[in-house]
Amino acid sequence: MPSLSRPIVAISPFETPDVAVVRAACRAGALGVLDVGRDPARARAAIADLASFGEDAVGLRVPDAAVLDGVALPPCVGAIVVDAGAPLARWREAGLTVLVQVTSVAEAQAAAAAGADGLIAKGAESGGRVGEETSLVLLQALAGAATLPVWVQGGVGLHTAAACIAG
Repeated sequence: MPSLSRPIVAISPFETPDVAVVRAACRAGALGVLDVGRDPARARAAIADLASFGEDAVGLRVPDAAVLDGVALPPCVGAIVVDAGAPLARWREAGLTVLVQVTSVAEAQAAAAAGADGLIAKGAESGGRVGEETSLVLLQALAGAATLPVWVQGGVGLHTAAACIAG
């Protein structure tokens, strides 16, 4: 499970399948995650570019699983990032590490029950679908309630990074 051993997960921004961002993240030691977006043609082209990564483990963020219908994933893809509530069976059956973006303790508990391998806490400072609490407050709540590894998305700066590690 490649993603669980990396302390930083870097997702290409704005639901844009930007392979250059993923490559740079991997070079820096993070788990580079390609957000495949919602355009099947762009997603397929970007996933084809991932084949050049060789054995480097990368991830895909999948906002809509239908975008990947009929797409064969290259061997370098070892992890999937999905929204809370998304079905996990397809990815679990493929042997991929599944990380679920959650905005509350209730979503985290549901993700754990569904078979997630890890959680990404999305606080109010993050983009897209977010929770009401800040990322640091959500992390603290998850640390007390979750048994899975947790990463934080959004709201982490120089002064809160150490607090996140402590949390």
